[in-house]
Amino acid sequence: MSIKRINAISGFRLWLVIALFMVTAGALSLITHSTQVLMFGSDIDKVLSSPWTIITYMWIHADVWHLLVNLIWLGVFIYAASGVLSNMAIIIIFITGGVCGASAYMIYSHTCAIHQGALVGASAAILAIAAAIPAASPHAKIKIPFTDRCLNICILVIPVIAIFGLLSVSDSPGSLAAHAGGLTAGAAAGAIYARMMMSKSVDDYSHISQEEKLRLLDKVRRSGYASLTSGERLLLSRMSKN
Repeated sequence: MSIKRINAISGFRLWLVIALFMVTAGALSLITHSTQVLMFGSDIDKVLSSPWTIITYMWIHADVWHLLVNLIWLGVFIYAASGVLSNMAIIIIFITGGVCGASAYMIYSHTCAIHQGALVGASAAILAIAAAIPAASPHAKIKIPFTDRCLNICILVIPVIAIFGLLSVSDSPGSLAAHAGGLTAGAAAGAIYARMMMSKSVDDYSHISQEEKLRLLDKVRRSGYASLTSGERLLLSRMSKN
């Protein structure tokens, strides 16, 4: 089985787990009438009394359309990220982006003294993954399904971010703040991931997981040697000597 296929299958499994969790959480919240308990509010007193909402809000959505759109974009970016980030990194970035998005939403609400109501949906978390990919590897490319052509990840990410931004403005400034929080967290996490990979490659080749090795080889095959970060080039050099 090719490295590319292994990464694609791994990414699909991760997407499937998250998708099932979202669908299940949404269904249970409707059945048990607990949606209000899971939403993230802009009222700091409510947040302090229900701290779990900073995590739970990203698993429920306003309606079926909201859920389906987010699942589609989540699939796109997990597919793109599978050649750049490990599955564990994707999960951490997803959750971190959601938390930072909620935090930015609350900060904006209190700074501007505007009551924004409740926040739901995984948009901030998904945008964190989108921003992390070019931050970790600016020259990364994504293979267009059913073709032999590749597309620079930035060409995909930038228009999507612009679309989310326009939708946020038409929705509410609070949503725009949440999305900005997710993007910022994702970009920072991607840069940290790249530095960690560089540190690992310098310190000890043996600590690199098989998944990371396969991801690196697939990235070279899809995007070329020039797309590698300096840390990834050191790692590839060590791999070639073993």
